[in-house]
Amino acid sequence: QAEAPPRPVGRRGSHRRRVAAATDGTHGAAQGVGGPSARMAPEGETALQRETRLTGNADMVGAIDATLQAMLGQKSSHVLARKVLGRWCQSKSSADFKDRVRDYLGNLEESVVFGFFSTIQRRV
Repeated sequence: QAEAPPRPVGRRGSHRRRVAAATDGTHGAAQGVGGPSARMAPEGETALQRETRLTGNADMVGAIDATLQAMLGQKSSHVLARKVLGRWCQSKSSADFKDRVRDYLGNLEESVVFGFFSTIQRRV
């Protein structure tokens, strides 16, 4: 049986970067892997960067999709969940969130939208 060739060493496979990611608790966040470490926000993250990070997280999108199914009585739609999550990332408050998701969620009561906003906020 032949041995596997040695792995190339370069910028993409930087050992230092892998060790730093494993020790600072953010390993997996870049790949969109679930779990608490995937939701850790880097300092100075913009709304667009946050949106990109969170909409790539399958656990987060799945949780929002399940909530939307229960609230709206619709079938599963990960596209809708990503759109709503993106609007949450752009929102400054629950009132702003309600205005931004009006086209997607219809005329839900303000208290329901506030609860949904708060649930996403706690999960992130």
